[in-house]
Amino acid sequence: MKIIKSILQCICVMLSMTALLEAKGWRGIMPLHSTRADVERLLGKPNFGDGVYDLESERVSFIYSEGPCSMSSPWSVWNVRRDTVVEISIGPKMKMWLLDLKIDVSKYKKSYEGDMTAHAFYANEEEGITYEVLEGATENGLIMAIYYRPAAKDNDLRCQDNSTGNASSRRPHSVCPAVRFNCQSGVMKDEGLITFTINLSGYNPAVTPTFTWSISSGRIINGQGTPLIKVDTRGLPRGTTVKATVDIGGFGPDCQHSFSTTSQVHKRK
Repeated sequence: MKIIKSILQCICVMLSMTALLEAKGWRGIMPLHSTRADVERLLGKPNFGDGVYDLESERVSFIYSEGPCSMSSPWSVWNVRRDTVVEISIGPKMKMWLLDLKIDVSKYKKSYEGDMTAHAFYANEEEGITYEVLEGATENGLIMAIYYRPAAKDNDLRCQDNSTGNASSRRPHSVCPAVRFNCQSGVMKDEGLITFTINLSGYNPAVTPTFTWSISSGRIINGQGTPLIKVDTRGLPRGTTVKATVDIGGFGPDCQHSFSTTSQVHKRK
């Protein structure tokens, strides 16, 4: 019965994710067209942190504008009101593979971010959807996260650079980076392993960030000094909370440098 129940749960998750990918936006929430009020009408107040919802089949994060064309945040490069959704990121809790989605990859631009060469990003700018996919090893093609961003049709809402009159992201050279733990952090687990990933964006590309990790339990077996680490939790009791803290260097003293997240150990039976 447990096996049948697990199979049914997998099917339900895959069906819900397929419906999600076929829809515009996520559950009707559209970047630049939906607000924090729309999100909270649908989901209530966040239950896992600011703008983060831990749901049964995925963990969903919403990033909101801090105001129209605000220079205070790299997320406010759009001419939309404060608390407008500018990005949605989704971390599946069950394994999904890019091939299973049957998407036309020729419509997606493949790229990498910084030193994260083990993660490929497939972006369809026309639709505003990006898949973060693991490459190499035995889990090649595993979807780590899905991002919904403004679609190409909304480029007219991008702020104008006052010095040139051209559309620009207007990211100031001295701005502190926008920092977030990947929604997948601590959700997708192999036997005894937890992967923690942190993403930076919106900063001067001349800056080379440094990453120093520490954990409360377990052992870092790979990735120290990079944005992604793997933690061996073998021997820890099921349900143990593992806290990962990363100290980010390379930015000014006014920027926050220490960030933490947690995950629980879930061993396979």
